[in-house]
Amino acid sequence: VPYMFATRLYKLSGGDITDIDVINIYDNINGLLDHYLAQGEDPAKVAKYRDFIDQLFSNTVKINCDIIDNQLYPKFQEKKNIGDAKRIIKFALSEGCTSSEAFIEAAKFVVQTEPDFGIIRLLAIRSKSAGNLDEARKFFEQALNLTEDNVKQADVYLELADLASKRGAKSETRSYANKALAADPSKKEAYVIIGDLYLQSFTDCKEGKDVVKDRAVYIAAYNMYQRGGNTSRMAMAKEQFPSKEDIFNYDYSVGQAVQVNCWVGETVKVDTRD
Repeated sequence: VPYMFATRLYKLSGGDITDIDVINIYDNINGLLDHYLAQGEDPAKVAKYRDFIDQLFSNTVKINCDIIDNQLYPKFQEKKNIGDAKRIIKFALSEGCTSSEAFIEAAKFVVQTEPDFGIIRLLAIRSKSAGNLDEARKFFEQALNLTEDNVKQADVYLELADLASKRGAKSETRSYANKALAADPSKKEAYVIIGDLYLQSFTDCKEGKDVVKDRAVYIAAYNMYQRGGNTSRMAMAKEQFPSKEDIFNYDYSVGQAVQVNCWVGETVKVDTRD
């Protein structure tokens, strides 16, 4: 604490010390606290002193995205040091600078040797937002192998389903949505994803010979929306059901089982929009 306090006084009095110097001292002190903790020091005592250090540091250097980009990032680029990379990640996360090139490059550098679910998932989301879908998929798949948490796995599967959907890979999208449900049955949005796939498959699946059978894909979509609890999409799908006249003309009855064609492969019960 006195070391950090002296650093603060020297900085505020106009001493010959840069923000980077202060950050390095702060990191060194935290490294010492980590060492004491590992050696069996009382965790409550270490936490108390760490709080003092954090307060002194935050009152000495105001870390923001500009400091990260213009001071920490050039230093990292020059030396490619893991400590500098971790420092960028730490401050970028705390200051909300995770969209910056500095954070992304530092994070990619760190996870090569120290894979972390949270950082890799964040990299995947950033890659997806930037339109780098192949890279995003790689990161999401890597993240799956770094957690045993079913809820986290389900979230990643939903992201992979969305990526597959953007590529137009309907079967793959459904597969990931089902994996999300297997990991966490509460992820009802996965049913909506599958329902959307079915709703969009009428043109691809229709044969043009049997209106009732062709429109059964909308019944399949409705069933998925119902399981997902999405009433507005249920109503939208129901509008495309066969009419009573269609059922009469093609010799069907309400409740009769019918197989949906092509990749959908669902068996549904005939119903009408009327």
